[in-house]
Amino acid sequence: MKTKKDISKPLHILSLGAGRQSTALYLLSDEGKIQRFDYAIFGNPGAEKKSTLAYVKYLKEYSKAKKSIPIIEVNDRNLLESFAEPNKERYPSLPFFYKNQYGETCRMLRSCTYEFKILQVNSAIKKLYGLSGKQRFPKTYLYLGIAVDEVQRVKYSKFKWQVVEYPLSGYSATTTDITKTYQSVVMTTSDCLNYIASRGFPIPDSSSCFNCPYHSNSQWQYLKSFAEPEFLNAVSFDKQIRNILAPKFKFPIFLHKSCKPLDEVEFSQPGLFDEICDEGYCFS
Repeated sequence: MKTKKDISKPLHILSLGAGRQSTALYLLSDEGKIQRFDYAIFGNPGAEKKSTLAYVKYLKEYSKAKKSIPIIEVNDRNLLESFAEPNKERYPSLPFFYKNQYGETCRMLRSCTYEFKILQVNSAIKKLYGLSGKQRFPKTYLYLGIAVDEVQRVKYSKFKWQVVEYPLSGYSATTTDITKTYQSVVMTTSDCLNYIASRGFPIPDSSSCFNCPYHSNSQWQYLKSFAEPEFLNAVSFDKQIRNILAPKFKFPIFLHKSCKPLDEVEFSQPGLFDEICDEGYCFS
């Protein structure tokens, strides 16, 4: 990765998930309809679906052929490898499900987005500025793909140096304020799909890890029907977390809200999962 030594000019960075919304943002910038991004950064957590990785490759090839916005892929943190060793002092926290002593379904807190997406993107930005050690980040504009029909996912910036831009929702956020902007390019998820198709690009899959507990029943069923190797990997991971975390957690934990092993769940049952990760780095 080339470093950018001049930090007097703020960088405009797209956090690229290679899903519908962030791909639409990439193409809008490529076409000159919004601010031209200096870079698009894809933080690879090591568990992305093959369809998403293939789409990142496709966008990279487009970028190189058309001399468009450079795409940087960062994969120095691996979620799957972090669960590969038994008896570790600490494992990443994913939004796993469990039933407490009263039989209530509960969800664990998560750190996966922060550890495997946000920190990787920030690490890449640091290298682009040529910063070292604890040097302060200069003001940076980070763009997230969140469509207006998912506006509840718009959040304050986590970092004082970072202004988070949500063009598709029409907002801009600092650590203290969320203000309306970008009204001319506000899009729904359907608008994003139509726009991507109008540019002659294939429609990307929804970006997420294959083992994400936020999957809806329909998403699990899709993996089972059309991406069976990844579904089987998720089944294996589901079993692995119960074995590996059993000494640390007094209740069995699961990927699915039913608190059943993934290979025993009937995904045809409606109404169990229509939640979505409220971070802008995943499912985008």
